[in-house]
Amino acid sequence: MEQQPTSTEAVSQKERSAFSLLLNMYAAPGEVFDTIKSSPKRSALWVIPVTLTIILGIFFTFVVFSDPAIQSQLRDRMEKQVEDQIASGQIPPERADAAREQMASMAGGTMFKIFGSLGVIVFTFASILVVSLVMLLVGKISFKAAAPYGKVMEVVGASTMINNVLGTIVTMLVMLAMGSMYATPGLALLISGFDPNNKVHVLLSAVNIFSIWYLAVLSVGVGKLFNGTTGKAAVWVVGLWVVWTLLTTFVLTFLRFG
Repeated sequence: MEQQPTSTEAVSQKERSAFSLLLNMYAAPGEVFDTIKSSPKRSALWVIPVTLTIILGIFFTFVVFSDPAIQSQLRDRMEKQVEDQIASGQIPPERADAAREQMASMAGGTMFKIFGSLGVIVFTFASILVVSLVMLLVGKISFKAAAPYGKVMEVVGASTMINNVLGTIVTMLVMLAMGSMYATPGLALLISGFDPNNKVHVLLSAVNIFSIWYLAVLSVGVGKLFNGTTGKAAVWVVGLWVVWTLLTTFVLTFLRFG
């Protein structure tokens, strides 16, 4: 009589199957989304990408901001912010030296890396929850279709294997190779003398190989999940990404310079 797998073995096989699906996102995302749509709920399809994103994000923070060239660049940027705040009257002249010393000590320091790591954790969870909710609303409004929120999270989570996992690894390698925290694998590489205070430069840095790839893959997933076309889904996915990128760029610039 054939021995049945134990519950532990069954769970392990299920997790391996989920991981295999996620790896296939790089080769055949359409097939992965077909499987996600037709399969029972599997939280591992978003839990695994979230876990990998957090691990890689923390590793990225400690490795990249331990690089001497990038630390120097970060100090220069922070000092420039202090100078701008002094010039605008946000920092009194008598506190200028103390502010400069504080910024210099923070750049690439342990506390900077710890807070950066905490930011990775919070942002990773917040982003998958919010993006999934937005895609759920897109399905209801545009496609007149419904799907369980958990299924939408699986589609969104699986899609992040592109930008949050592979994209993070490649971006880290590019930054370390070029000794610049502004060196992303995209249009930012074409800019000579990248200025983080220049809105055009910041917007161009958001357009990279992995952001485009991610948007294309997410469009496929949303279209399949809600029984629509990839083109229609792309209009929403890309459109919302453009709006979000513009808003964050201009709002952060406004908050920085008042």
